[in-house]
Amino acid sequence: MIYRLSLLVLLIVLSSSCMNEQERQQRASKIAQQQFEKVDLSKLDQYPLFPNCDEMLDNKECFSRELHSLIYKKLASSTNKIELIKQDSISISITVTKEGNIKYDSLVTHAHHVNSDQITLFLSEALTELPRINSALKKDIPVSSSFIVPVVFEPIEVEY
Repeated sequence: MIYRLSLLVLLIVLSSSCMNEQERQQRASKIAQQQFEKVDLSKLDQYPLFPNCDEMLDNKECFSRELHSLIYKKLASSTNKIELIKQDSISISITVTKEGNIKYDSLVTHAHHVNSDQITLFLSEALTELPRINSALKKDIPVSSSFIVPVVFEPIEVEY
């Protein structure tokens, strides 16, 4: 009789501890979901980092400066050229993947007199083989990030 009673008590304790474990998992899941909802995914904790930028300083400014410099160097060294009558500006979309790869995504805005197919082809060919950098961070986790970058084109005098 005592054995049966002990066995019954043991079964009740074990079944209630299993329920407690399940409840703990549900509670932990609920807390994790609440914490995730508090995270502002529209803002980065740390911008992507080029090798010559100091992560302790304002890396947003350094990232922007280095990205613009990289884009202008790649466009200037391109063998393909675009004929322009006057100065013009465009906006392009650039993504830095969570692995740190920089890639040209698309032409976002351009002047109406510019042939968008021609400029898209030019950008696709010129903005290849971009260097790898440290990706952006959110809660110390590498994340992909996209940026809209303005680019100003200046016509160059060509002598014949």
